[in-house]
Amino acid sequence: MQKIIVVLSLLIAVFQPAYGQEETGSLKVKLTPPEAVAAGAMWRRVGTDQWHESGFIEDGVPKGAQTIEFIQLEGWYPTPTSNVRIAKGKTNPLTVTYSPEPIPGPEGNGCRLMNSGGAPYAPLPLFDILKLGGPVLSWPTEGYNFCGYLDTTYCSLPAIANQLDPQLQEFMELISCIFCDINGPVDRTADVPFTANGIPDGSFELGLLAEILNDPEQPLHEETVAAFQHNFFEAKEIMIEALSLYRAPGSDVDIRNMVNLLAPHLPGALAMVLAGFATLGDDQTYESMDEILLFLKGIGMQPIPGGIKSLMLSVPELGPEGDANGDGISNRKTYEWCVDSLAYDPESYVRAALTPGDTLGLLELYGGGLYDIGDPILLEARVSEGAVPLSYEWFKDGVLLNEYEGALLEIESAQESDAGLYELAVSMDLLFDSGNSAVLHASTTVEIVSPDTTPPQILLCADDQNAAADENCSALVPDFMEGLQAVDDRSSADKLVWAQEPASGAASGLGVHTITVSCTDESGNTSYCTAFFQVTDLTPPRVEFLFEELPVLQAAETGLIALPDLREQVEALDACTAQEELIVLQNPPAGTLLSAGETAVAFTAKDNAENISEARIMTVVVLPPVVPVEGEPEGEVEGEAVEGEPVEGEAVEGEPVEGEMPVEGEAVEGEPVEGEAVEGEPVEGEAVEGEPVEGEAVEGEPVEGEMPVEGEPVEGEPVEGEVVEGEVVEGEVEPVEGEVEGEVEGEPVEGEPVEGEAVEGEPVEGEAVEGEPVEGEAVEGEAVEGEPAEGEAVEGEPAEGEAAEGEPVEGEPVEGEPVEGEPVEGEVEPVEGEAVEGEVEPVEGEAVEGEALEGEKDDDTSGGCFGCRSGGKANKNLLLDDVKKVLADLLLISLSALVLSAYAYTKRN
Repeated sequence: MQKIIVVLSLLIAVFQPAYGQEETGSLKVKLTPPEAVAAGAMWRRVGTDQWHESGFIEDGVPKGAQTIEFIQLEGWYPTPTSNVRIAKGKTNPLTVTYSPEPIPGPEGNGCRLMNSGGAPYAPLPLFDILKLGGPVLSWPTEGYNFCGYLDTTYCSLPAIANQLDPQLQEFMELISCIFCDINGPVDRTADVPFTANGIPDGSFELGLLAEILNDPEQPLHEETVAAFQHNFFEAKEIMIEALSLYRAPGSDVDIRNMVNLLAPHLPGALAMVLAGFATLGDDQTYESMDEILLFLKGIGMQPIPGGIKSLMLSVPELGPEGDANGDGISNRKTYEWCVDSLAYDPESYVRAALTPGDTLGLLELYGGGLYDIGDPILLEARVSEGAVPLSYEWFKDGVLLNEYEGALLEIESAQESDAGLYELAVSMDLLFDSGNSAVLHASTTVEIVSPDTTPPQILLCADDQNAAADENCSALVPDFMEGLQAVDDRSSADKLVWAQEPASGAASGLGVHTITVSCTDESGNTSYCTAFFQVTDLTPPRVEFLFEELPVLQAAETGLIALPDLREQVEALDACTAQEELIVLQNPPAGTLLSAGETAVAFTAKDNAENISEARIMTVVVLPPVVPVEGEPEGEVEGEAVEGEPVEGEAVEGEPVEGEMPVEGEAVEGEPVEGEAVEGEPVEGEAVEGEPVEGEAVEGEPVEGEMPVEGEPVEGEPVEGEVVEGEVVEGEVEPVEGEVEGEVEGEPVEGEPVEGEAVEGEPVEGEAVEGEPVEGEAVEGEAVEGEPAEGEAVEGEPAEGEAAEGEPVEGEPVEGEPVEGEPVEGEVEPVEGEAVEGEVEPVEGEAVEGEALEGEKDDDTSGGCFGCRSGGKANKNLLLDDVKKVLADLLLISLSALVLSAYAYTKRN
C-alpha cells in the first residue's frame, strides 16, 4: 500500500504543473491586399511592443479574447482594431483587409467587412435606428469625409442586397467614392436613371462641402453646418421610417434588426450622403435624390410628397453652379479649368474654389521685393492661355494709378516714396467658360532702401576638423560649409553665398591649416570666419627584412654566443619621415648571450610622430658547440657523427657506446635499449617473439643471470610451486587419471574425492558435470542460450580450431597473452599432463568428466536441472514468489490508472 501511495504522489506531481500553467494558443494574422503588405502593413496584439508581418504566427498567446491593432498607412483608410478569441493549443487564424482611399471597386474589391464586427471608413453620427424621431446622439469629432461615407455605403449594400433585392447591387456600383457622380440629369427611360453632371461627387463636389464643415474659420462654415445637420436629421428619419414599414419576403416583422446585424453602418452612411447632396442645393441634385428613393424601394424607401427639396436646407454657393469664393467663376468652371486643363488634384481644386483672390493660374504678377534707392523697378503681369485680357488697372496702396494701363509698371529710379503694396485687376474673357468674363486680382510688395553696405552677420561658423595623412603624407580638405548660419538686413538666408579657402578637396600636408569661410549678401557685402584643419601622421613605419635566409649562429665551447646587431639586415620605410631619421630597435638587443636553439628577435621602427610599427619577428637559430670525438680524425666536429663511426653517447649498430646505456626508449640494431626489446633479446617487462620478458620464463631456458620467475615454469626446469613431471609439488592436486604418474601429498587418488576437487562422477564446485549444463557453457550435443552448438560457430565466437577476433589462435601468442607452453607473469601455467593447485585441467574444448565450470555448483547430482537452487521444493517456492510479485505489480498499475483517471476527470470538470 505504501508503494502505491508513493507512485500516485509522483504521478500527481508530474501532471499537476500542466494544470497550473497558463493555457495558451497561437495567433496567425494574414493581411491583404498585397499592395498594403508591400506598403508596410503590420499587426500586433494590443499591449505588446513587437509589430509582425502578414502571415506571422505568434505562439504563447493567452487563451480568450485578444485585440489586434494595425499600422496605419498613408493613402489607405484607417484600419480599426479586430477582436479574436484564442483557443488553447490551437493556431487561431485572422484575415484583415486594408482598404485604399478611395476604394477602387467594382464588385466590392478592396472592401473590408461592414457587418456587426466591422467599422465604417469614416466616423458617423450616432442615433437609434429603432426610434423614429429620436435625437442624434453625437456628431463626428475627427472631421467629415464624404468619400468614407460613400465607400461605407458601397461596402454595406451587398449583405442586404443578397437578402432583399438584387437591384440594390446595381446601386452599389454607383455609390463608391471613386465612381460616384449620380446628381446629373435624370433619365427615367433608362434602367439606371442616374447620369453624371461632370464633377465627381466624393472627392470634389462633396469634398468642397467637407472642407467648409471642417474649417470653423471659413466664411460659409456656420451656415453650412446648420443646413447639413438639419438635412441629416431628415434623412435618417426617412431611413428609419422606410426600414420600419418594409417586410422581407415571408416575414411579418420589419428589417431593422436584420440591417443592424448585417449592415449596421448602412443607415448612417446613406443618410450622410443624402444630407450632403441636399446641402448643395441645386434643382438637378434634388431631382436625382428623389429618384434615389424610388431606386431603393428594396429597403422600403418611398417618394416624399412635394419632393425631398421640401424637407431640406441648402447653401447655393456650394452647388456646381455656385461660386464658393466669389471670383465670378462658378464651381463647375473652376473644376473644368483646374482639373481638366491644369490637372489639379482634389485638394488643390477645393483650395482654388474656396480661396478669394486665387487666380487659378490665369494671372501671375512678377517683380516686387527689395530695391535700393536709384534702382529701376519693373512689375509685369502675365495672363494664361485660358483667358483673354480685356483691361488692366494698377493700384498702389489702394489708390488707382491712372498713368499705368498695360501689363507693365516701370519706375526708372526708385525713391523711398515708391515703396508700398501694388495691386493689379485684370478683366478677361475665360476661354473655358464661353461668354463669361471675370476680373482677377494679383498683388506684390515693393520695398525701397538705402544702398546696402552692411555685410551679413555670421552666427555659426564651421567646426575645426582633423584628418590622418595618407600614403602621400597629405590629406584632402573637407567641406567646411555645412551647418553654417548667418543673417542679413537685406538678403534672405537662401540668398547668401558661402565659400571657403582652401576649397574642399585641396591637398594639405602635415600640420595645422587655417580655413577661411566667407558669407556674401546680394549687395556683395562679405563677412569672414575661420576654422582649423589639422593633418596628423598616424601611420607607423613599415619594417622589411633584407636577407633571404634566416641567420644561423654557432655556439662557442661554452654553449653560448653573443647576439650580433642585425639591424643592418632590416629596412624601415615611412611616408612622412625620411629613412635616415627613422629609429630601428632590436629586441633582444645586440650582445645578448644566446644558447643553443631558436630565439625570436623582434624589430620595430619609430618615426618622427612617435608612431611605432608592429614588431617584425626574425627567428635566429643557434647551433650547439662542436666537440670532436675522442680518437677521431682531426677536423671532425666534436659531438657530430662521422659516417660509419660512432658518436659519443650514441649507439653503433650492433655495438654499445662506451660507458653509455642505450638511448632510452630507442633500439639500436642488434642492441637492446632500456625498456625495449632487441631482436633476439628480451626487454624488461616485455615479451620478444620466442624470448621471455624479464620476470618471465623462456621456453626451456632461464634469463641470463636471473633465477626463474617465482611461480612460473621453465621448460624442463621446476618452478617453485609447480609440478615437475613425475614429482609431487607441495600443496598441489593429484593429477587426474591419465596425468603424472605417482601421487602428491594433498592430491587426489584415483577414485577418491579430494576436498574441493572433483571426484569421478561427482561435480566439482565451479566445474561442469558430465551430461549436465553449466551456466554459460554448452552441454555436449545441446545448445545453451547464447552459446554455439557443438561444431557450430557463434557470431563473434571462434569455431573449433579457429581464433576469434581478439582471441589467440591455438599455438600462436597474442600480445599480452601467454603462449602455449609459456608462463604468464604472476600466474602458474600448468604443465601438460600436470595439475595446478586447486584445479583440474580439462580436455581442450570439453568439460572434465565429473567437474563443474568455475563459478557454478550443483548440489543435486540426480536431476540434471539447469540453474537449480537446492532441490525441487526450493524451485517451487521460487515460482510462487514470482507469481505473487507479478500479481502485486498488476494490482499496483490498475490502482494507479484508476486514480489518475479520477484526477483528470476532476480537473476537466
